[in-house]
Amino acid sequence: MLYVLEKRTASDTFIGDIPLDRFVGEGCLLDVSGQLLIDDKPEYEHLIVEHNIVLLHTGHGKLFGHPEYFTEYPVLTENFAEHLVRKKVKMIGFDTPSPDQDPYAIHRIFMTNGILIAENLKNLDKLLGADSFEVIALPLLIQADAAMARVIARLRTRSAAQKGE
Repeated sequence: MLYVLEKRTASDTFIGDIPLDRFVGEGCLLDVSGQLLIDDKPEYEHLIVEHNIVLLHTGHGKLFGHPEYFTEYPVLTENFAEHLVRKKVKMIGFDTPSPDQDPYAIHRIFMTNGILIAENLKNLDKLLGADSFEVIALPLLIQADAAMARVIARLRTRSAAQKGE
């Protein structure tokens, strides 16, 4: 079933209008497992590089399929969201259904600053310990404010990472 949207989104951009290079980039994985409130930390300053795609491994994804997956998930602080804005990251992704809860202040911060959001990611634990990886997150080409996407991480060998490949 297809639906036609009558109005523009909060960011005034449809997912199909966004250049493809915004969906591909160098990945940065932060292991925030066990944290219910994900806040900025001093070590993130050197871990997160401008234009990264930042992935957060919360461990919450193991609850997918259970009711508490959608009700009892970790959320980001506005402080951390603003750090990501200052770093000009392309995208933030996580193994939870959302970066926040009602009234969705984090969504507004990201959307008004052009940061894409990837929710409900799986297998982020497989990236723990990876030296370097590229994230590719290609959404369906539709006129909507969101779309399903297949998100993959391509691991780089140590020599390829050193060459900048």
